[in-house]
Amino acid sequence: MSQFGEFAFVLFGAAAVAGVLSTHQMTLGMLAVALSMILTPLMMKLGGKLAARLGAVSVVDEAEPAADLDRHVVVIGYEEVGQLICLMLTRANVPYVAFDRDISCVRKGKQKGRNVLFGDINSPVTQQVAGLGRAKAAYVTLSDMRQAKAVAVRLHQLYPLLDVFVQVRSLRGQDELVAKGIKYAGTGYIESTLLRGSMLLKGIGIPEADVQELVEDFQRDNYTLIRSAYAKSKREQ
Repeated sequence: MSQFGEFAFVLFGAAAVAGVLSTHQMTLGMLAVALSMILTPLMMKLGGKLAARLGAVSVVDEAEPAADLDRHVVVIGYEEVGQLICLMLTRANVPYVAFDRDISCVRKGKQKGRNVLFGDINSPVTQQVAGLGRAKAAYVTLSDMRQAKAVAVRLHQLYPLLDVFVQVRSLRGQDELVAKGIKYAGTGYIESTLLRGSMLLKGIGIPEADVQELVEDFQRDNYTLIRSAYAKSKREQ
């Protein structure tokens, strides 16, 4: 926002004389005016530097790295989950390109040699740069679940041959996306909890074969046992 003008001092003074403002209110107003006038040049200088940094990495300028990709994976979001997916793809020698709207995440990824670009996957330009029409799969790792679901559905609609993977937080969210044709929607917490639970059971002496059988029981038929336990819990509440 722009600073206050010097005429504000005249207005506040006149308002105080007319009794519209108290002395305390006039003092606060004068301070606000003075502070805005002091900060405006600093904010403009900082804004210029920030704009230069954001403009240093653009989707159009970095279109070439993704142009040669084919049958690759597009990773959408480069926070912790996205970083791990990219690491797995790198170790498996699978070509990929990742996108994130946080310039700091992009820079950190580039410092580690990852193929990560700055861009919003909702943009047709970014989609073209990502080569989604040639990609084998897309993995959505956005932390905002509403946005992640919207992106997954949108990509499925635009690129019906693209395998869209998306991690959600609940079975309800998983079922919602599967019903819309996204067969690779899945909950992250169930599998991670089963893994940690397995470590717990084995750590306290339960035989590994028994633990494996227990885990398979929970996973069977799209987590039927877990779903029934949840349903029973809700009825009891």
